[in-house]
Amino acid sequence: MTGGSQKAYGSYLAYIVEWRAAANPAANTSDVTVNVYLSHYAVSISAKPISCTVNGVTKQASSQPLSQSAKVKRKSLLASFSFPGTAHAADGTLSCAVSSAWSCALTYSGTYYASMAVSGTLTGDKIPRASSIASLSTNVPLDGASPLAVHIDRAVPSYTHTVRFVFGTKSYTVQNAAQEASFVPPQDWLAEIPAASAGIGTCTVETYNGAAYVGSASKGFILLCPEDAVPVMADPVVTRVQNAVPAAWDLYLQNLSGVKIEAAGASGVFGSAVKSYKIECAGYTSDTSSLTVEKLPLAGDAAYTVTVTDTRGKSAVKSGSIQVAPYAPPAVDSLAAYRCDHAGNRLENGTYLCIKAGASYTVIGENLLSLSAQILLNGGVLYTRTLLAGQAAVIGPVQADKAYDVKVTAADLFSSGERWAMVSSTRYYLHFKKGGGRGVAFGKAAEHDGAVELAPELDLMLKGEALSDFVTETGESGGWTYRKWHSGMAECWKFTQIQINVTTAAGSLYYSDLIPIQLPFAMTDVTFTGSVGQLETLVNPGQPDAEHINFRVMRCTQHSYNTDIALLVKGRWKEAEA
Repeated sequence: MTGGSQKAYGSYLAYIVEWRAAANPAANTSDVTVNVYLSHYAVSISAKPISCTVNGVTKQASSQPLSQSAKVKRKSLLASFSFPGTAHAADGTLSCAVSSAWSCALTYSGTYYASMAVSGTLTGDKIPRASSIASLSTNVPLDGASPLAVHIDRAVPSYTHTVRFVFGTKSYTVQNAAQEASFVPPQDWLAEIPAASAGIGTCTVETYNGAAYVGSASKGFILLCPEDAVPVMADPVVTRVQNAVPAAWDLYLQNLSGVKIEAAGASGVFGSAVKSYKIECAGYTSDTSSLTVEKLPLAGDAAYTVTVTDTRGKSAVKSGSIQVAPYAPPAVDSLAAYRCDHAGNRLENGTYLCIKAGASYTVIGENLLSLSAQILLNGGVLYTRTLLAGQAAVIGPVQADKAYDVKVTAADLFSSGERWAMVSSTRYYLHFKKGGGRGVAFGKAAEHDGAVELAPELDLMLKGEALSDFVTETGESGGWTYRKWHSGMAECWKFTQIQINVTTAAGSLYYSDLIPIQLPFAMTDVTFTGSVGQLETLVNPGQPDAEHINFRVMRCTQHSYNTDIALLVKGRWKEAEA
């Protein structure tokens, strides 16, 4: 680049500097040449001291002598100065001060000039510097197949580049790149982010002019952990908890068998580590590598899920299921107890008791039902007999003037159920307590001193209306305790523990599926109430059928758990007499 500056002295003289700057891109410098001139007419002057300063660098010389008599305007060279290697700025620009001074001691047209000087700003061509990064891939999955690429905005067509991709302690270099460079990062680079799902690396492009380093540019990129980089896990180890169920049966039995589920062979990949476990089965959850369900509460397909999460937040899941055979405790479904003769013929004044009971149990494996009856008087056991379901058994003898409690128990290999009945004393129109007691009874023998008793089948009437009701049977069955009344009403109550899965949202609350509970015997006109834990409410009862009541449990958070529950059911066990 060339340029110049001048200063006039009077009407006929001008002191002039002219420069030329030749760029050296490799060194980011220019070689500057400055020529100093005098514009004049007729003049005569000998050599004089002259100087020139460029970018703070001053050089001295002697001017050329001038001698011209013709009155013609001329531009004469006084001196020439060379400033090689004048530095450009870091961005490649050149702009600096240039000046010259001449101790001329010249008288011209009657005016004396001791010296002349001129200054200006020297501007050179801008030297292209390092190339820049036009674009760089980012959010590249470390799957061993996706490329990481950079596109370079090359400053000078002849420039070459060294490209370095750095990710933690890992790096990759591409030499002599022109306008782009790419490579596929290997999956073992994931080891640089053992506890994160993404990491930041740096791409640096170094620019060279031949072998000379020009400069560099850098930009960040992001590498991602791919979706399939999940922890390694073998199939879970599933072990049956036998409890009371014989191992030879080779099955899971509802409310009796349990299961232990263990995560197996879990480990991280490419530098990650296992951070947490979650095992779920039958509404139970464990945050460790093992879950034991002591008793499986529901029959059917019991699904389980084992989840392993690593330090990157990636999870592996293994699922399966076990088949749980249904089991219900044995129950005495029906019970008839009455007085009879020694042959079993019904006889109101009989001195034997006829007992006939029906029972149900779960037929599975080698499970067997046993049915037995006990005859009790004032709480003491008089007789114990084995029964056959549906067949009458004659037990005795018994006293005519005593009432007896009958307890029938149905039992299998695992549990039992009971049912009670009462057989009154033999019939009397009116009977006084033997031995001079003060007891009296109507329709039965008097058994209690100082009391008035009434046979269970009789009503106490006043002006044609029954004045009272009384209990005809009490017992236990399927965990229930019950009472049957002469009028046909019945009540039963139960304290137990059940498995509840409260998972369905209803506004800000959650409720469970409909929970069915089997009754101890068939009932109509059923009503019931119940209570659960402090954080739950029994709500939204379904329509009961003859054998079951149904309800839901509501709470403010989702949860699957075992909880205690109390139930009170009322209804009719027989139709009211006309």
